[in-house]
Amino acid sequence: MILFFLFCLLLTIIVESGIYFYFIRESKVVVYSSLINTFTLPLATYFYLIYRQFVFTEIIVFLAETILIKYLIEVSYRKAVSVSFYANLLTALVGLLI
Repeated sequence: MILFFLFCLLLTIIVESGIYFYFIRESKVVVYSSLINTFTLPLATYFYLIYRQFVFTEIIVFLAETILIKYLIEVSYRKAVSVSFYANLLTALVGLLI
């Protein structure tokens, strides 16, 4: 179980780092993505196990990541929302395929 969780975390970091780089164009995007997803993946797992609602869980993660992106990377709210939306959309689709 722990190996699967770590695999999911690594895959999420890789996918979301690509989205972060596309929008932000900063060399530290892998660090930012790692920090943010190390917080939000356990949060997503918790909410999904408790509520069994995929969309609700994704909304919670989207909001949390938007705030973290805004203040950690210091970008505008608009950019933070865009990055969080597309990063979570892509990882949600990858998660559904797996």
